[in-house]
Amino acid sequence: MYYLNLHRTKDKVRPTKQLSSYDYTDNNVKYFTENGYVMLGYDAIRHTYIGYQEAVNAGCWIGATVMLYKHQYVGTASGTAVVPFYNQGDTYTVNSRTSGSVNTYGSSNASVYGSGGYAYGSSTSRGYGTYNSNTTTTITTPGSFSYYSVPYSNDYYDQWAIYYVKKYYRSEQNISLFQKASNASKQVGTVQQNVWFEILSKGDKFTKIKYQGIVGYISAYYSLK
Repeated sequence: MYYLNLHRTKDKVRPTKQLSSYDYTDNNVKYFTENGYVMLGYDAIRHTYIGYQEAVNAGCWIGATVMLYKHQYVGTASGTAVVPFYNQGDTYTVNSRTSGSVNTYGSSNASVYGSGGYAYGSSTSRGYGTYNSNTTTTITTPGSFSYYSVPYSNDYYDQWAIYYVKKYYRSEQNISLFQKASNASKQVGTVQQNVWFEILSKGDKFTKIKYQGIVGYISAYYSLK
């Protein structure tokens, strides 16, 4: 996934729900760099085609509002892979039954002697019984592996994505805001110190900005933060 190969150039900002996507070209890189955008991160990967939406999700995750995206086919890797398949062992059930009988016999004699004579007695006992036993045993033999050759073919692409977000600036002093890129132009306002504004484009002498809903130009001389 793009998340795993994503390189951040700045700390993560609040995630966005959507972003604008453009082709990854040198002209577009130059345009956004010169028009107040800063790069939040980039991605460069060679893999099977991941999908455009994955790149969009990664950009939203780090808070980007603009993505430059490109993918290019580089070749196909094909061959044969050996795939193992496990075969379960055979299962057998063995039933056994045991039965039998038991006979018992016993006898005893007793004699008692006294001054008037004696007494004699005997006793016998017999016993008989049967028993039955059923036993079930399950036996499973060890399993084995079968191996199959499976052909494969995967297309690979080089994929790039750069993520941008609009940066806002401020000045440590008040700056005159002109209607056109000229000091002789009409002044349409004053950019107050430490008040945030948006840079729309940069020139050698003037910078086009949007300040509190007003679009105008300030001198490129001033240091901005």
